[in-house]
This record gives sequence, structure tokens and C-alpha cells, in this order.
Amino acid sequence: MESLNVEPNEITLVHVLVACARSRDLGIALVDMYAKSGDAESARKVFSDLKTKDIMAWTSMIIGLAMHGHGEEALSTFKRMQEDASVSPDPITYIGVLCACSHVGLVEVLRRVKDTSLR
Repeated sequence: MESLNVEPNEITLVHVLVACARSRDLGIALVDMYAKSGDAESARKVFSDLKTKDIMAWTSMIIGLAMHGHGEEALSTFKRMQEDASVSPDPITYIGVLCACSHVGLVEVLRRVKDTSLR
């Protein structure tokens, strides 16, 4: 429609929204949007309503919480993710965890763990 310069009407938009609502990607996009904009409550609600949570959903929640000062909750979310045997963290997830640790003052703890594990 866009390439033909056809303006969508209300019915078109409703159908597009219905199609998106059926997509798990919409849930992840909403978690990401709410969390990154600081609306942690809405992000939590959408996240908890997701039937299946993949690495993108978990990471979006962790990073969004960490960005807005909810470091302890971000770390708790990471722990819950680790308990879910079907999901493994990726490098972006670890960035979110590091961000969360910096917000709650755990960077020094991470350095000591890293130093100990290198010996």
C-alpha cells in the first residue's frame, strides 16, 4: 500500500494490528518499548503474559530494567532466565547483566569473580 501511495483506512489498520497481535514479535517489541521508556510496570505485565519467552524477550526485559535503575530486578530476571533450561544467555544478555550490576554497585564483585576464575 505504501509503495502505491494508498492511504490505509481504519479497517486496514485494525487488520494490521490483529495480525501483529498474533505475532510473538509484537510482545517482545512491547516489552522492549515499555522497558526502555521507563514504564517497568507495563513491561512486566506484557512480559509475564508472553506464553513463551525466548532470548530476545528475556534480554529486552533485563536491559530495560537495568537502564532505569531496577538493577536488582534485572539480576533476578536473569537468574529466572538461567533456570529456564530452554534459554541460554547471549552476549547482549551479558551486556544487560553488566549494566544492571553497575547500577547496583556490583562491578567490583564481578571483577573479583573474573579474576578468581582466571587463576
